[in-house]
Amino acid sequence: MKLTHTLMLTMAVAGFLTLAIIPSCTKTKTTIQTQTDTVRDTTIQVDTVAPLGDTTWKHLRDSLWAYYPINGNLSDSTPNNHVLTLNGGAALTYDMWGNANYAIDLPGGSAYGQINDGENFTAPDFSVTFYMMPIAVSGEFFGKQDWATNDGAVWNVDVDPVNSPNVFKFNVTNNQSAVCTGPPGTATAASCNSNLLQPYSWYQIAVSFNQTTGLEKLYINGQLQGTNTINQTITCDVGQFILGNQWAGGSSAFTGRMSQLRIYTRALTDHEVAYLFQYHL
Repeated sequence: MKLTHTLMLTMAVAGFLTLAIIPSCTKTKTTIQTQTDTVRDTTIQVDTVAPLGDTTWKHLRDSLWAYYPINGNLSDSTPNNHVLTLNGGAALTYDMWGNANYAIDLPGGSAYGQINDGENFTAPDFSVTFYMMPIAVSGEFFGKQDWATNDGAVWNVDVDPVNSPNVFKFNVTNNQSAVCTGPPGTATAASCNSNLLQPYSWYQIAVSFNQTTGLEKLYINGQLQGTNTINQTITCDVGQFILGNQWAGGSSAFTGRMSQLRIYTRALTDHEVAYLFQYHL
């Protein structure tokens, strides 16, 4: 049986034009189940796709280190209870559907979100997914480094306004600080043209890293846009998780909105990333 989904949504929220486009996809279903996403109170279709022999929903919560749905608060919906705080003028605001307090407003400057427990994140493989609406396609969207000193900067997702303003990249290095053990490393990135992102439009962003293979992946709206392979091991885990900025002494603030942040201790598959986007998860 063939199932094709095509959806285009255009809407104005608080003066912003939001555009979410889901490309058409056709796939063969062999088993259909119904599950309920208790976070969003919506019923979704969960399928076993014949070529993969894999029930997607079963795996989407496996190895989920933290999930911040931003449904009126900043709580981590997993049992891990990793605390997210907002600083420097960051606050809750409307999401792409017009829901109040379902997204984080990051007005630039010194605004940022911080997850201190990121200092204890030591997984060799990981994935991060989130939705964002850039007002300017520039700055640090998400990264792992110490806010006060920039020590332990081992990976980030950004558009560098100074060194590479036309490149959207997922950057990984094994060591950028004297406080970390091991030899210094060279940052390398999975990247694509930043023109794929437009101001005032919502996007699902996903990145994944497999340390065994050294493979970095960068996705936009469920589609793989860039890959890269590095030949080094991440040896530094002293930095926190930072949203919407780089560090206190930097100049890479992001101006825009973010929502639906997930952090995994494994590398998601291409199919899982596409599924998360297809059902706006």
